[in-house]
Formats: sequence, structure tokens, C-alpha cells
Amino acid sequence: MPFNLSQIFPISDAPSARLMKLKALCLFRAGVLTEPQRASIKRKADEILTRSASPMQRRLQFARFLISRAQAERRGSSKTQAFY
Repeated sequence: MPFNLSQIFPISDAPSARLMKLKALCLFRAGVLTEPQRASIKRKADEILTRSASPMQRRLQFARFLISRAQAERRGSSKTQAFY
């Protein structure tokens, strides 16, 4: 039986976005949600969190993004050079 994700995962502000990301992860691990459904909820929550973030939080998020991207590239290549 299909269900309406916007009713089950009401995301309106930063605290509810964080909670719904956790809820989606738990339901995904339990086998209730599929990966595309979980990704959709995560994307919507991340949009809310990005809009509600302070400038300092945005800089930290961007720094974390760059670090994770560099780590992913390093894992994908044969180079062992550190990016820090």
C-alpha cells in the first residue's frame, strides 16, 4: 500500500528536518522505506537545514563537503597524498 511521504515526514523547520532525517534512516534500516524514498526525504530536509543555517554553519557545511569530496577522490585514485 503506497503512502504519502509528506504526511508521514512533515518537515517545516530545522528541528523537524533533523528528526525526519533520523526517522527516515531508522525506517530505511528496518526495511520500510526504499533508498529513493529515503533520499527524497533527506534531500528535502537538507534544503530546509541549508536555508535555516547561519553563515558560520554554511561555511562549516561547505568545509565538510570539500573534505568528504577530497577523501572520496583520494579513495578512488591510487595517490596517497593527504589533502590537509
